Order: sequence, then C-alpha cells, then structure tokens
Amino acid sequence: MLGLAIRRLSPDRAFTRQDETDLCFAGFLLFLDPPKQGMAETLASLARRGIGIKVITGDNRYVAAHLAESIGLANKNIITGQQLARMTKNALFAVASKTDLFVEIDPNQKERIVEAPQSELTPKG
Repeated sequence: MLGLAIRRLSPDRAFTRQDETDLCFAGFLLFLDPPKQGMAETLASLARRGIGIKVITGDNRYVAAHLAESIGLANKNIITGQQLARMTKNALFAVASKTDLFVEIDPNQKERIVEAPQSELTPKG
C-alpha cells in the first residue's frame, strides 16, 4: 500500500526535495498479489514427501503470516529482520531449522539465512 499526495508545481522548472512539502493527501494505492491458484495443494504435496518450506521475505510480519496461513504453510515460528540483526551466526544456525517465516528481511540478511542450514550439511574438520 502506498499513500499518494499531490502538489501543483510549474512544469518548466527542475524539482528538488524541498518541493516535497505542503502536499495534499489524495488517497492510497493498494496492490494485490494473491497466491497462485493451486499453491495450497502444491505445498501439501511437498509436505507429504517430507519437503519443508521456509519463507524469506521483506514483507511485513502480519502480511507474511496471513499469506502463509491462507495457503496452509506453517507460520508459528517467525523471525524478523530486526531480531536477526541482533543474532550471532551460531544463534541463527540454532533457530533456522525451527523457523517457518523470516520476515521484514533486507537483501543483505538473506545470505545469512540461506547459509544457516547449509552449515549443518558441511563436513567439519
């Protein structure tokens, strides 16, 4: 969702950041991106085969949890980007396998999350 505001300015001049004042709120723009048809069935089929799904998204925690619930995806164990930022590498590795949704994640945090389960598969020594 985006808020939209307007201000009439002369079109024959360059615009600057200072022009972003005294705006009049015009409304909201709402974007809808529903899950693909059949997604719940696909996820159920994967679960029957023992394949677990983790979600990593920049979306808001409430939006991500609602979407996960609507398609039958586990959404009880959630870690936010803010929580992840305070975690050590070892702490993340300890909780990654138990986490269903990683939400409000910035692009730089995604690599840390993806590496966590791989560390369990990497031979030691």
